[in-house]
Amino acid sequence: MKSRDLFIEGKNVTRIVKALSNEKRIEILNILTEGECSIRELTQKVGLSKTAVLTHVKLLEETGFITTSYMRGTIGNQKLCKKVYDRLIFDFTLKKHISDQLEYTESITPVGNFFDFEAHPPCGLASKNNVIKKWDDPDVFLSADRTEAGLVWTTFGFLYYKLPLPRIFSVNSAGVMLEIILEMSALGDVVYNSSFNKPEHISGSQITEGISDVTFWVNNQEVGMTTIREISRGDGSYPDKTKYKRERGKYTPKWFLGSFYGEVVEILITNTGTFINGKKTSELTFDDYKVTGSYVDFKIGIKDDAKQISGFNVFGESYGNHPRDIVLRLYEKPLANGSLK
Repeated sequence: MKSRDLFIEGKNVTRIVKALSNEKRIEILNILTEGECSIRELTQKVGLSKTAVLTHVKLLEETGFITTSYMRGTIGNQKLCKKVYDRLIFDFTLKKHISDQLEYTESITPVGNFFDFEAHPPCGLASKNNVIKKWDDPDVFLSADRTEAGLVWTTFGFLYYKLPLPRIFSVNSAGVMLEIILEMSALGDVVYNSSFNKPEHISGSQITEGISDVTFWVNNQEVGMTTIREISRGDGSYPDKTKYKRERGKYTPKWFLGSFYGEVVEILITNTGTFINGKKTSELTFDDYKVTGSYVDFKIGIKDDAKQISGFNVFGESYGNHPRDIVLRLYEKPLANGSLK
């Protein structure tokens, strides 16, 4: 069986090392190597209280080592834990973003300026000052006020945008690179939301807490999938929300009580392939996407066969930790030998 590797670099090293600095968390990972376990089973095997096990599981989930899902038991729902990775690979090489090396032109698209959508509650739109129309109603996505949104979220479905190109393309250009940058996170506490309604074609085993497999498309071509997490409000283990600290996003309004911030997702399309956050996800090159005209089609969604579903947030300039909406950058000088470093 092929090993499942987690590549760690930059600022992520510290939190990963912290997660592995406890013998009980290592023991939990060893137990999960044999297969899924419920919180109750882990409590019995590691000899700790349920509260202590939930604390360890929460940290392991936040750092991506495990995922959780819920299964109906004889008394309420059972939380199941599953191991994600077998090996860690640390990269201490200092890397610069290509924007530090090359000139580019860019355009900005507001997160609420989508042209099509499929939304399922919990879902909604929020401007800087208030939730637009009302919570958890897909109909608000049809509102003309959607363009004022600084945050968009949905549990299932997709958002479809037309991202303006900084210049009009009549034919594809050799060596041109295209980059799309946005801030995203999974939703938190989905299963506890009274509006949650799982579509019939989605299995209960696909529903996770605070972790989602999100897919992207450019000009109807699949770019690839990446896993996003809810990192600002815990994993839903504690009914009492005061038991874990919530960091507020730098730009998130004080009145908002949902997800506070996410992580930056960078999609880069070059003459050597397609990359998400530095990891190659497709052999498709810039020419394969047939970039012509004044815009590119860009779709964000959760596929019906996704293994982990907990919705997604897309943060705009008035929410999260990065004061910008969806950025499209166009580089017209290739890197040497197609390298990304």
